[in-house]
Formats: sequence, structure tokens, C-alpha cells
Amino acid sequence: MQFNKHSLLLLLILWACSKKEVTQQDTPIISEIATSLVSEIKIDSVSLAPEKYSGLGRLELINNKIVYLDLVDHTVNFFDESLKLEGMYGGQGSGPNEVRSINYIAEAPGSNYLMIDNFGFNVFENDSIKLSFKLFDWDSQTSSQELLANPNAEDKGMYTIDWNPNIQSNFTSIHNGFLYLPIITEHPEMNAYQDEEFYTDTYAIGKFNIESGKLEKMGVNWPSFYLENKFIPNFAGLDLTHLKDHLIVGFQTDSLIHIYDENLQLVKKFGVSGKGFKYEYKRTRTVEEAIDSWDSDLMDQSYYASLWANENMVFRIYHPNGKNGHTKMQVYQGEVLTHDVEVPQRFRVIGKIGDYYYADGHVSETDESLFVYRFKLSP
Repeated sequence: MQFNKHSLLLLLILWACSKKEVTQQDTPIISEIATSLVSEIKIDSVSLAPEKYSGLGRLELINNKIVYLDLVDHTVNFFDESLKLEGMYGGQGSGPNEVRSINYIAEAPGSNYLMIDNFGFNVFENDSIKLSFKLFDWDSQTSSQELLANPNAEDKGMYTIDWNPNIQSNFTSIHNGFLYLPIITEHPEMNAYQDEEFYTDTYAIGKFNIESGKLEKMGVNWPSFYLENKFIPNFAGLDLTHLKDHLIVGFQTDSLIHIYDENLQLVKKFGVSGKGFKYEYKRTRTVEEAIDSWDSDLMDQSYYASLWANENMVFRIYHPNGKNGHTKMQVYQGEVLTHDVEVPQRFRVIGKIGDYYYADGHVSETDESLFVYRFKLSP
């Protein structure tokens, strides 16, 4: 069941909220900074020439290839390790290798990859042959009317995929045959805008079976900061990736990086606050107020953005002064902060090929240019 913002505007006044206390899970918290913290790295950029380009899209790294996902044409352009165009695939339509739409592309087991939309995901082979389409199965027998009258955070039918509109985010992870995605409920009695139950009772991540599309498990609760600063719904978002057998989650207002096992059980937290990060947010009380301040909030207020991890290293992007200000990147070796450096304004680490780490990247509609960033880290 999906409750959109327009339905919330009509229905919120009908509901009264009961309050519950936040419970905290006792887990190890580690904060450690390297003796010699690196504050500068060299970053190069390489131009890309896609076959089709609208200027609205994102870059990913899939099976050692840079991929440009065009969010207007719903096409994907693959570039080889030398960053030469291999071909363009997808496209909106009903043909054998066409798709309904694409919100995200992600690497899957073997040499496959997924094209994900609001309703499910297409499974493609490395040679861009569509193998199957799986609908998201929310595994709920409860009717929409019953959920509307009796909201239940444990009922999977309450939730939908939370597509973060911040295009600089990483918000999917695939591991051991499961697809992990942010989930959210926008129920008029249980939502991020003005209900404490959203932050105390609801779950933030869903674990989907790639073979069936079924939501197997929900987990991950919101940090207490959100309830202590009620309400800041414009920053009720998260980013996720994985490292070995663990899921790595970062919330937009939390300096700590949360580590979960495959069953979404919290294992530990670690992290250091970003330089110049301000934990002061404009609070809102209504849906209208939050929507009206969406752009200004993201432009002016601090928040943590994308995560990527590999070989015991975690990269985290943050905006100490919002999108209007400069962008910075933290690098952790294990749980130790080793780098805190300034990076280009739109910058999101997407993977590694050889000695180079790659980052998304300059995507411009105005000057029709597209390039990917790359950098190395000193041993």
C-alpha cells in the first residue's frame, strides 16, 4: 500500500497520535582518527561520450564497467575499462530488451545486473539480454482500507520503496541473492512529517529475494536524533552499501556509520563528525511546511550523503553547508578515519577499477557534458 503526500494532506487531520518511548540498542561505538589525517587528494576527470544523453542521469560502476543511466530516456550506456563506449541498451517500451522505466541500476550475482523501477526489477545478462522481470512482492494480505484504519508498522503492506530524490545517493545493496532497499511508510497516522511512531516503530530497510521479488524481512530503526529533533522529515533519509557480509548504513543527520549483519541486526557503529558539520535543523510541523522548505533545507543545512565500501575501506560524502556549499569526503580504513578531503560539488564514489577509484561525476544538461571523476589513495 502506498500513501503519497497528496493523500497525506487530506487525511492527516483525521488522525490523533499516541506516543511511545524510544528504545536504544546497546552496541559498540568506535570513534578514531588517524595520527596523520590526509586533507587533500588529487582528482582527475575523464569525458564520456554516451550514444544518447539528456543531461539528467547518474553514473554507476557495474562489473568493472562505467555505466551512464539516463533517467529521461531510460537507457544505459556501458563504457569499457578504457572508458570507450561499448553500447547503449534498454530504452522505454515493450520490446524484448526494453523496460518500462529505470530508477536505478545495480550489479547482481554473476555477471548480471538489475534495472530497478517503482514496481520491480528487470534482470539482465552482461550482454544486455533481459532474462526476467520481478514485481516487488510486499507479502501482505491486509487490505488498504484495513491498513488505513489500523496502521501496523509490522505489516509489510504499509511500506513502499523510498526513492531518495537526492541523485547523489547510493541506496541499494545486493548480497548473497538479496536486494536491500530503503523502505518507508507515508501513512497519515504514521509518517515522517509529524508522527513519533514513524521514528519509534517503523523500519527503514527491506530485504528482497532476487529470485522472487518477495520482501523477506524488514529491519533497521531510525536513530534517536530524529525524535529528539522532531520533526526534520527532509533529512529522514539513508544511504547504504555492503562490505563482505555486512550492510553499511548511514543516516543523513548521524555522524556514525551503522553496521548490520545480513539479517538486519545491528552489530556496531563507528564514525567521526565531519569538519564544520552543524547538527542544527529547521523543524517543521506540517506536510505543507516541510514540502515548502525542501529545496532551501538541502541547499543550506548540513547532511551526510552517499556511502561506498571496498577492501575494508568506507567512503562517505557529506555537505557541511548544504548543497550550496562545498562537498567533502571521509575515508575510513577499518573504523579509523584516515582522510577528510574536499571534493567536487557533485561527487559520489561508485567503485574501483585497477588502482583508480571512480566517482559520479559531472552530468550537465546546460552544457551537454558528461565526465567521471577518478582518484588514487596513497598506500
